[in-house]
Amino acid sequence: MQSAGTFEDTTPSQLRPVSGWKVYLAVLLFSLLFYSLGAQRGPAWQDSGIFQWRILNFDLFGELGLALSHPLLILLGKAFSLLPFGPLAWRMNLVSAAAGAVAVANVTLLLRRLLGGRSWAMLGGAAFFLCHTMFWLSTICESQVLLVALFTTELHLLVSLVRRATGWGVFLLGLVNGLGLMAHNLALLALPAYALVVLYLCWSRKLPWRSVVVMILGWVLGAGGFVAMIVYEATEMGLGAAISSAFFGRSWRGSVLGGSAKAVRMGVGYILYSFPNMILPLMGVGLVAMRRRLPRPLMWAFGYLTAVYLLFAIRYPVPDQFMFFLPFYVMVSILGGVGLDWLARVKAARPLILLTVLSVVLTPLIYASAPVVWPRANLPLPGRKDLPYRDPVAYWVVPWKGSENSAELFARQALQDVPDGGTIIADSTALYPLLWTKQLEMPEKSIRLLGAGRITPEAIPIGTGEVFVVSRAQGYYPAWLDEVASLEPIGTDKILYRVAWRTSSTAPTRP
Repeated sequence: MQSAGTFEDTTPSQLRPVSGWKVYLAVLLFSLLFYSLGAQRGPAWQDSGIFQWRILNFDLFGELGLALSHPLLILLGKAFSLLPFGPLAWRMNLVSAAAGAVAVANVTLLLRRLLGGRSWAMLGGAAFFLCHTMFWLSTICESQVLLVALFTTELHLLVSLVRRATGWGVFLLGLVNGLGLMAHNLALLALPAYALVVLYLCWSRKLPWRSVVVMILGWVLGAGGFVAMIVYEATEMGLGAAISSAFFGRSWRGSVLGGSAKAVRMGVGYILYSFPNMILPLMGVGLVAMRRRLPRPLMWAFGYLTAVYLLFAIRYPVPDQFMFFLPFYVMVSILGGVGLDWLARVKAARPLILLTVLSVVLTPLIYASAPVVWPRANLPLPGRKDLPYRDPVAYWVVPWKGSENSAELFARQALQDVPDGGTIIADSTALYPLLWTKQLEMPEKSIRLLGAGRITPEAIPIGTGEVFVVSRAQGYYPAWLDEVASLEPIGTDKILYRVAWRTSSTAPTRP
């Protein structure tokens, strides 16, 4: 008999097979409805706006390199855009809502399989469902949610493989991880864990050694579309450049391989804000408890996946750093559920269970009150704070986006303020809602929309009339304009700045 507060040593044969489909479907449908109602209904800023524009024009490659192409999102977004109901942008955002629902349902079912169907343990799935970053990304068009939908599927396949080692299990694990590369190249970080589990099963004589080849074949088949894109790029720019593009995009090598103390500080804040409840400390309990609760290959695989995804995200010095924690949050929720299962066996810890339930239930209230608390506490925010109509606190700290329409309001007003024949210079954050709105709502307007990073004096000759920029912040407009012009706000809303040339004959001294 098992004593209170301890775990039995779970052998692979004791792990539950896939079951509980009623629970799975209930969680899936509820999450899908919840995220869909919270999804943004119009064009979006920054990366989400880029994805919407690419889906609209079915651009599989993009302009930022293969690492940022995320072709699976473009393919699914195009399919969802054909749905016969709802605004077009919202339909594209449903890709994330559906992927988020699959990920939440997968986490819930995985905890049921690992821990015998205990409802307390499945509270980890509820914490993942309400997690700020998961909620935030499931309501806009983003690739990270597709990644975790596939990642949580891989975890199920891994558990099934350890429970009953088969060649089909090996093939499917390789296939889904390869497909994950079509969603986001962060899928590569999980591949060593799966490969080592397969090697361990081969060494233990539970699988034949040819299973290694089977896994490779499955992975190549799953990643075939992305591999084909690399081959195509190689014919254009050379193999080395194409591989670099697949790993780092056009210009992110330094960020991927580097780090900063500021990123670590911000990363800690992101983690605490995504889990303002008891699941995070219970994760530590789960890390210890899994040594006796899970079979050895699963224990090492889960430990590796937790560590590698945390270490990658917490030192990643990019403005949208918080998005890259999502696979780590999967592991937080699973290990938090394992820790909660341990608490459920200790009679003295029953009050902690009630505290955990209460803390998870109150999580949405914390997010709803954050726009009031955040400015008073003078807490830092990611990203820009100068975009028209966008409240930066509400935009970043409130995860639901159903009523967030600042990009749509900005684009319509900007296009109305600029006369025919005019030019708007915008960085990538603001450019794509402008392109979207012009193509779908104002195709008759003859306005040039140009990206700020590519503008030269040849593209905009000095003295050109009716030229406007979106921001006066350094880095968001061509730097050479400072030498030959001033930027003057127009209109009462001041959402655009007119380029006022000082002279029509003086050329800038730098390119």
